[in-house]
Amino acid sequence: IELSESDINDVYTLGKGINKPIKVELLSFIKKRKILHNTKQLKNTKIFILNDLTELQREEQKILRQHLKYLRENTEKRCYIEGNKLIIDNKGYKATELEKFHSQAIQKEGRSQSPLQVITRTPAQEKKDINREPTAEFNNIIFNKAEASQKIYLTFGAIKKVGDIAGGAPRTRNKSQ
Repeated sequence: IELSESDINDVYTLGKGINKPIKVELLSFIKKRKILHNTKQLKNTKIFILNDLTELQREEQKILRQHLKYLRENTEKRCYIEGNKLIIDNKGYKATELEKFHSQAIQKEGRSQSPLQVITRTPAQEKKDINREPTAEFNNIIFNKAEASQKIYLTFGAIKKVGDIAGGAPRTRNKSQ
């Protein structure tokens, strides 16, 4: 894939350490798709390229990983994460379902047996939230976030030679995205 400096909006490193990931903002969605499509050619190398996740997606992945870790340590069930679901014995569960099951278990037992933090809500609170009409302010926030999430980001990991991307060293900016 041909990639020139004019195709790249911004490049910067994330976090601290020797093998820190590099975030690349591309101007072309087509180039991003081509790069992601060809990532399979990097198999068995120490380089990986991932699509950048939104904040909500990162939170969901965090919840799924917490439940996966707990299940692997405390049960013999076959479990893994596939996409945005935790697969337990060939049945998929989304993060919201897992949180709901966990909060119900806490309410039944009166305590938690796992280290997962859950904010419990009463059925009356949930019913109130379900029946609530979205406000204009809420819609503006959601649509602005949706537009902002349309930016084209890729995260490159374990790249030793930072200067090899876009012909120069990236700016170092500590972002937790």
